Amino acid sequence: MTALATANFSMNVRDFRMAGIAMMVGAFLVPLFAGVFPEVWCPLRATTGVPCPLCGMSTSVTAAMHLDLPAAVQANPFGIVAIVAAAGLLFVRQRTSIKIPIPVIVLAAAGSWIWQLARYGFLA
Repeated sequence: MTALATANFSMNVRDFRMAGIAMMVGAFLVPLFAGVFPEVWCPLRATTGVPCPLCGMSTSVTAAMHLDLPAAVQANPFGIVAIVAAAGLLFVRQRTSIKIPIPVIVLAAAGSWIWQLARYGFLA
């Protein structure tokens, strides 16, 4: 096995729990501020026309928090994964850190990017 295959990303549960709570509350409150803040845009897509792996995450998380799962999946299915992970971290009390294998992170990013490239017609 290579070093990369066995490497882990270690994360502090408390920090990610707080970020997850902020993400879910923010997404839930977005409709209250419609038109107040400018739309979030992707610098990569704005300059090259190519979407990044995270394109659609804000839309996906917001749609999922408002139980519009078809819109969430269409925007980026990993938004639902982010909400499930954030909700799961709310129940992890006995651990201070969690290790995620690097290949899982790479595969998730690749899957998200493939989804976005297909969504915007780059794989047609």
